[in-house]
Amino acid sequence: MSTRDTMLNIARRAILYRAALDGYAAEDYDPVEDPEGYVISLLIGLHHWNHAHGSDWKAELTRAQELFEEDLCEEQEDEGSPPKERPTCAESATKRAADKVFTIVCESEWPEEPAAWPKDAILSVLEELRQPETLKEPADASASEQS
Repeated sequence: MSTRDTMLNIARRAILYRAALDGYAAEDYDPVEDPEGYVISLLIGLHHWNHAHGSDWKAELTRAQELFEEDLCEEQEDEGSPPKERPTCAESATKRAADKVFTIVCESEWPEEPAAWPKDAILSVLEELRQPETLKEPADASASEQS
């Protein structure tokens, strides 16, 4: 079973479980159509969960989006379609920023432990990240190639 199939099964079960809390029998509720809006209810529940337990909701959503995109790329690779027919799997801005920070730190002469870095090291990394060419979106790059 693929990651996608597993995630779809988890989602279907969660929707049906939420419907059951309102008295629906599993065979009486269509999780694909979701007429009662239980997907939204589940998202609200997850948001409450993160808030109650001190998790960063936006960071969780960002990471979920990154993993979702990775799953889509893996699914496309598993289908064996030729690369030119496959849509490009874009990296997220968060991943590109993290990769850039890693590169800056690795190319520096700073000690391995962040606690031992010079006081202005983090500011220097952030300033470098602010440069427009640092985090260009893939769409921007393809638009400039077409001109």
